[in-house]
Amino acid sequence: MAANPKRPPLRDPEVWALVLWAESRYEVSSYGRARSKPREIKTYGGRSYTKPGRILRPYIQREGYVLVTLCFNNQRKTVLVHRLVYEFHKEPLKKGFDVAHLDGIRSNNTVWNLLQCTRIENMEHQIFHQTRMRGEDRPASKLTPEVVKQIRAASYGGQSYRSLAKHHHVSAHTIGMICRKETW
Repeated sequence: MAANPKRPPLRDPEVWALVLWAESRYEVSSYGRARSKPREIKTYGGRSYTKPGRILRPYIQREGYVLVTLCFNNQRKTVLVHRLVYEFHKEPLKKGFDVAHLDGIRSNNTVWNLLQCTRIENMEHQIFHQTRMRGEDRPASKLTPEVVKQIRAASYGGQSYRSLAKHHHVSAHTIGMICRKETW
């Protein structure tokens, strides 16, 4: 028997929780799925019918995070699914905190894979899982590790940030961050 591709493999039963701030029109599951609830629709002729709920179609950001769009109060709001799952299955998010994926896979939004942490802790998770692009891994990178070593050596030798920046076609700010080892 083939597995249903629309349903994640079972580990624990899928539990649904109301998204309270969206007029309770939506639910989010412990598996990282979102759905609308059935609701009564009134037509112009005075009749009404029940519109069935459905699983919302997620889309994936360029960085790999899963988003869904919720409609309420005559507005649309696009939200990150992992934040919804954490907030409504674990605890409300503290202001200024992030939600990290323990396995490093940004599309795995199951409740047992999420952890509330500070921004710095989240960046450390990304570095550990190699999901944070640094240095020449970035698509727009202009420098290589060898060039960075040359920049540091020239800076320690007395060459100005401005002249190094002009020579390597980057900003003086970037040169300063390289020399202070804040980047690269």
